[in-house]
Amino acid sequence: MCNYLGDSWHMRDVANENKLKAGSRDPWFFSNNNQVGGFVQRYSGIGGQGVSVTVDVLTVKGAGHMVPNDRPGPSVQMITNFLFPQADGVNYTSTASTNPQPDLSPLKRGQSSTNILVALIVLVAMCIWHF
Repeated sequence: MCNYLGDSWHMRDVANENKLKAGSRDPWFFSNNNQVGGFVQRYSGIGGQGVSVTVDVLTVKGAGHMVPNDRPGPSVQMITNFLFPQADGVNYTSTASTNPQPDLSPLKRGQSSTNILVALIVLVAMCIWHF
């Protein structure tokens, strides 16, 4: 498990140092039957050079370091909603564009390094797209 409390405290300190306002910590829901998928807290404000800054800190309930392996459905929903936000912003509860039961092939011997590479590529793409 990741230390979500330590992450939360660190983000709170970063937000305070950069004068970002913290929103409430709210549940986001997975699937059409409204299971709690985790929690989201949004920090927002004006950064350097007058640029609007928004940072969403999410947890995925029941997941460890390898969220897609531990909780594949909620992780697909979370990432899809981040990459394809609605007109009024990101809604992590939306199931409009996701399959709550993604088709996952079983891991085979020798694929672990490939999975790590794919995860890194997705992470870099998300960072580039969001900034």
